[in-house]
Amino acid sequence: MLRMQTVIIVSLFHMMILSPVCAQNLRLIDSYRDDFSTDKVSHDSFAHSLVWLERTFPVEKPHLILKETEGDSGLAFVSYEGDPATLGYYLPVDQEVSVREVSWILEVDLDVRLSMSPDPGRPVMGYLVYKVSQDGLVWSDPFALKHGQNQLSLGLFSQVRYLVFLGSNAALMSVNINLYEPKATILVPDHVPTIQKAINMAKNGDRIVVADGRYLGEGNTNLDFLGKSILLMSEKGPENCIIDGNARHQGILFQSGESRESVVDGFTITNCRSIQGGGILCVNASPTISNCTIKACQAKGTSEPGRGGGLFVEGGQPLVENCIFEDNKADGFSGGHGGAIYIAGSASINVIGTSFSRNQAGQLGQSESDGGAINLASATSDTLPPAQFRESLFYSNLTQGKGAAFSVARPSFVIENCTLANNIAQIAGGGAYIDYVAVLGQSGAIRNSILWSNSPVDLFRSSSVGNTSLVVEYSNLGEVWSGLGNLSVNPLFSDSEHGDYHLLSYTGRYIGANQWLYDTVSSPCIDAGDPQESIASERTPHGRRINMGAYGGTSQASRGNGAMIFHVDLYGGSDSNLGLSRDDAVASINHAVELAASGDYILVWPGQYREEISYAGKAITIQSAADAATVTAPQGYAFSFNQGEGSSSVLRNFILLDCSTGAVFCEVSSPSIQNLTIVNSRVGVNAEENANPQINNCIFWNNLSGDVLGCMANYSLLSSSEGIGNIQGNPLFADYVKDDYHLRSKFGRYWPEHDVWVVDEVTSPCLDRGSPGVHPFEEPMYNGARLNQGAYAGTGYASMSPPHNPADINADGMVDFLDFAEFAESWLLP
Repeated sequence: MLRMQTVIIVSLFHMMILSPVCAQNLRLIDSYRDDFSTDKVSHDSFAHSLVWLERTFPVEKPHLILKETEGDSGLAFVSYEGDPATLGYYLPVDQEVSVREVSWILEVDLDVRLSMSPDPGRPVMGYLVYKVSQDGLVWSDPFALKHGQNQLSLGLFSQVRYLVFLGSNAALMSVNINLYEPKATILVPDHVPTIQKAINMAKNGDRIVVADGRYLGEGNTNLDFLGKSILLMSEKGPENCIIDGNARHQGILFQSGESRESVVDGFTITNCRSIQGGGILCVNASPTISNCTIKACQAKGTSEPGRGGGLFVEGGQPLVENCIFEDNKADGFSGGHGGAIYIAGSASINVIGTSFSRNQAGQLGQSESDGGAINLASATSDTLPPAQFRESLFYSNLTQGKGAAFSVARPSFVIENCTLANNIAQIAGGGAYIDYVAVLGQSGAIRNSILWSNSPVDLFRSSSVGNTSLVVEYSNLGEVWSGLGNLSVNPLFSDSEHGDYHLLSYTGRYIGANQWLYDTVSSPCIDAGDPQESIASERTPHGRRINMGAYGGTSQASRGNGAMIFHVDLYGGSDSNLGLSRDDAVASINHAVELAASGDYILVWPGQYREEISYAGKAITIQSAADAATVTAPQGYAFSFNQGEGSSSVLRNFILLDCSTGAVFCEVSSPSIQNLTIVNSRVGVNAEENANPQINNCIFWNNLSGDVLGCMANYSLLSSSEGIGNIQGNPLFADYVKDDYHLRSKFGRYWPEHDVWVVDEVTSPCLDRGSPGVHPFEEPMYNGARLNQGAYAGTGYASMSPPHNPADINADGMVDFLDFAEFAESWLLP
């Protein structure tokens, strides 16, 4: 039923069209555009197939290629064995844009190119569809995109947070994602001079927008929502729109049964003061508090403890999302409870994506104080919904008593994907102090969280809390804590001294403004959370498992395990680089192998590399990135497989030249060796100790002691006739003396010295003689519908051949009885 409802909603959104009249009532608040002229898509998309290089032999999985299409740059979708390539965006793409309200409207403009056929009966060969989702779990049915311009009006942003494209033989030339918001109903101070007057005159459903400024005194503090379902928001965010209590007044009051539709969004609430709820008071109400900064507010009691320096909640269940609580304090006659938030026994709360720092409960010596950031009081009813804290950060909070980040006195709570670090309690529970009597059927839970460097301990559980009434799972704590998936290791924060608790990551750590930094190590908390939790918002690559900590499950999660592409550039690289792009390439293939893990790819840019490379037992692919690179081994073998490598260890698209011992050595291994040109070496491929390499589409020429020893090649040119589809003879290299091993062709051959294509008087016999079951991939047209042999096979630098004859069914260059046999066999199949 849930899926059916979601599909219906999205289908209605799909039918919406923004007319010019409607657009006049909207304001553009964010626009994201990509024309795919750079590789930023790999950073900005939350999920995507592997982004591969144009003209390079492709991966054996669905992938995307940044390439020129019809004279313009674009992103090509290439399927594999029927599985489409994918590209997904988590919205808004710009992570610096705060998600401020639910009434935003989403529009997407696309320029789509579908592969076309000359057959008028079936002109379209490719397809591209899109799907949308609110949560990344339940998706709409796919909607087909047409060739050319597509304008999608997707409706309310709150219903469409994920947008995914799937396709094959198609390209996106550009994508433009726009977010609009309805214009304000009431403006402060343009329409009315004070915020409270705007609230007084507002009707349910109205939007009050407050201009930048500092708002003090009567009419701008003690703001009472009066039970109205309205949106009170700043024009440009909390940085410059400030409600100042002048140390005498509260900020905002919810005390008339307000619901989630009563929203305050985008203010800084500061210097406010009261006995309960210095910044915000919430009594018997469940409003939404979003994108606000509550700082330097105080709950100060004269004859009693202060409660809730930033927020006091009694009754109801407010939602607090994407807020900051800092430098708030609760103290008084005998202490304070909840420096940032106090939740009374009759209330609950839902906190998401919020930061708590330097909040304090109690003054020096007030040991009865607790909850430097959060005080969750003992529940007055067993039916209260659990208090939930997710994707939130707690650091440098202080209490003179117990529980610097959390003081919890009820079993119905969830702390999930939170980071509690460097908090200090003078008595117990630097991270969290848990003290309640177990209740049947209820249990507190801490999951996917990091509790680290809190004093005196990260987590304190009193003796009254039973083992079954507190569940700690998939979390990293400074003390060893029993529970499924728990760790006790250094989480490797980025810069905890300056409040940056993102996790170090070799594959990418978020540093703001849609920018990612690559570290030399990765945190053990990456890909270590509950495997049942959704990773929908985490950027690829990841190990299909949520991270621990405050950013786990979000678009700022540090990147984890997954297929990586390492670049090697002899002339522009350095082994002090990380190798994750050509601009940051390493200089040696051996160093790239050291960095790579099984499943990774190593792309080697043109140059003559003098190395002896061992695969070290890794299931990696090493291949040329563009026009084939050359490897020579003056003293040994250029490549060695001697640690049990299998078919997933792939070597292809190289020229192996002047190798004194041999080009490739295999021992007790069965690697895939493809599309090599091996010349002037002592031995081409030497296989010993039951090695069984799979050798295809290679050219062996002028190797002193033999082309293949102890093994067999197929669909290759070599001196031996043993094997399937092999040929013998002169390969007709372009210029053997000058080490130009492109194949001569009457139909077109690449000349790297001048970056041009030329034609020859003769054509190499190695054209269209590779494995007949392998598509020629990136080989330029015409390619005879069959792979060439040698280092350039399957790449954009392969020599061209005559157009393919449709009657040549097996693509062997001849029309004969074998073609008829294949036709007959296929015809008789069911």
